[in-house]
Amino acid sequence: MRCKNCGWENPEGRQNCEKCNTPLQGGNPVSYQAPQSPAASSPQQEVLRGTVHESDVFGSAGPAASGSASSGMSQCPHCGYPVRPGMDACPNCNEPIAQSPASPQAFKPQPPQGNRPAPQAGFAQNPPKAGGNPHYMGTVNPWSKPQNSTFCTLRPISWENENIQHEAKTYSGESVELNRANTDPNNQSITSKVQAELTFENGEWYIEDKSTLKTTYLHVARKTKLEDGDIIILGNRQFEFKA
Repeated sequence: MRCKNCGWENPEGRQNCEKCNTPLQGGNPVSYQAPQSPAASSPQQEVLRGTVHESDVFGSAGPAASGSASSGMSQCPHCGYPVRPGMDACPNCNEPIAQSPASPQAFKPQPPQGNRPAPQAGFAQNPPKAGGNPHYMGTVNPWSKPQNSTFCTLRPISWENENIQHEAKTYSGESVELNRANTDPNNQSITSKVQAELTFENGEWYIEDKSTLKTTYLHVARKTKLEDGDIIILGNRQFEFKA
């Protein structure tokens, strides 16, 4: 049933309108009345709704009075926010401040920590040489002689009936420890710890056995100097050399 007052369509059986509560059966429709404005506020209520002055809350030390010399207020040295006497940290930036109240000073903004300007892009600069100017690292010609000449290569030699051509492995540095992983990963006769050590001294390469089973040998293909204590392997027999 449609309400004669507001026109709302109500379900059957309703006595009053769902929307405006006007009786649906008989009676004159009640016109909608806007809510009356509240009574005029008393002077005391007007005061309560008014803006609170900071000086009324904080007294003479409030932020509004910070400009006067007698207020005792100071400014945070980090952000310039007014700080009351006796505060340990700034309420704005939370930075520590001096205990003794300082006289107001002109605020000088400082760059925030952790957000400094990024360094300008450029060449990587080496420390300046003694008595000279700083120099920059230039691009190295990739086809020229390598700057680090302390390198050597080892190429595994194929066994008889082994149809594999092994590639040479390159080692660099003044000291290189050889083991199974960096020489022949599938050869269990080479220890996984340290089999031998290559060292570069005075422009020459040297090899020294480091294995527990003493299984590092040197095939003497040319006249080689012998020293006391050298082990010579003839067939499967080891011999110790003494001069």
